[in-house]
Amino acid sequence: MHRIVIFGTGKSAEKVCKSIKNTTVEIVNFVDNNYNKHGKMFNDREIISPNDLVDLQYDYIVIAIIKYTSVIRQLLNIGVSADKIIPYFDIDIIDKEITSEIIDVHKLLKDYYDLKLQRLTIEMNNKPYEILTDDKRYIPEVKDINDTIDELINSNMSISRFGDGEIKLIAGKDIGFQKANSDLSRRLKEVLYNEINNHIVGILNVFGSLSTYTEDLQTYFRSYLYEYDREFQYGLLNQNKVYYDAFITRPYISYRDKSHARKVFDKFKKIWDDKEILIVEGDRSRLGRGNDLFDNVKDCKRIICPNENAFEQYDKIFESIVKQDKKYLILLALGPTATILAYDLAKAGYRAIDIGHIDIEYEWYQMGAEEKVPIKHKYTNEAYGGNSLFEVEDEEYDKQIIEVING
Repeated sequence: MHRIVIFGTGKSAEKVCKSIKNTTVEIVNFVDNNYNKHGKMFNDREIISPNDLVDLQYDYIVIAIIKYTSVIRQLLNIGVSADKIIPYFDIDIIDKEITSEIIDVHKLLKDYYDLKLQRLTIEMNNKPYEILTDDKRYIPEVKDINDTIDELINSNMSISRFGDGEIKLIAGKDIGFQKANSDLSRRLKEVLYNEINNHIVGILNVFGSLSTYTEDLQTYFRSYLYEYDREFQYGLLNQNKVYYDAFITRPYISYRDKSHARKVFDKFKKIWDDKEILIVEGDRSRLGRGNDLFDNVKDCKRIICPNENAFEQYDKIFESIVKQDKKYLILLALGPTATILAYDLAKAGYRAIDIGHIDIEYEWYQMGAEEKVPIKHKYTNEAYGGNSLFEVEDEEYDKQIIEVING
């Protein structure tokens, strides 16, 4: 009997479970990087942290994640032997003798080619929009990154940004660090559609050509536009409104040509040059610590909020911010809660920038990363192994905190 661990607890893990040969295999545990899942049950087995593998007795780890290369690297880094790792969606594993003992190979092949067919269907569905040239009727007007940052440098505009997560929440779907609810959906729709004269809205610039993005991101956006179809998304937009690029805070890792990133970061720093800033962030974000992103500010203060489900504390967060002087430029890094805050604060006469992932992107840029990797001492929810809780002593950071809002 082979004792195995399955890495992943999503839809792909369900597929893997159905292909495991129950007569010759014992599933010991499931492993997931999301620490909110640790200790919970999935298919009658406990979900554990990858770090717990060190003390666990098992024969093999089956990776139930489609993009498995980062997971393999993570497992190798924590000391897992390469011959114990079996990536389910790697077709080459059928050549290994152990595969047929653990997995129903016919089921594996069907899952693999079903995935290939699904990707082809999605790509063909989106291609007409990617190759549009003169006919722009079906493409919302979105200013590019440079025009968006220039607007923020040369005006006192606030900005709210809508990524795929905000659209999913509008559709009533949970995302990794925020549960959906009707009030959140309603408020996000309000921000996306309405106009006030000191506030702009950024949306994903993905409705036409995707050629500037990495191949992985192109694949992701095609799937995103397929699942949350254009008709639904266009119905949320104000067709008479000019939108801006939500990717201003993601100028590096997502692009095939990363040479423009330095210019974007330098321009971004001009927004807060010699200003007093108030950072409103999650309790593990630590924006600007360990890098020089905010070295040019006059003063920095922070309000620390729950890293997850921050919208449940919205009123407390908003009240805490508006107690502060309007001289502060408010920088928000709080997911969809920041999207709404920037709008409400602009209406209240404050200037607020939904700054999102700029700090993590800057870290990746400085290290020359080619893919999303964990950042030491910072919450990096998009990287495998990056959402662990890091404790670190930082007196300067602690001095900047003026309030902590607990969940």
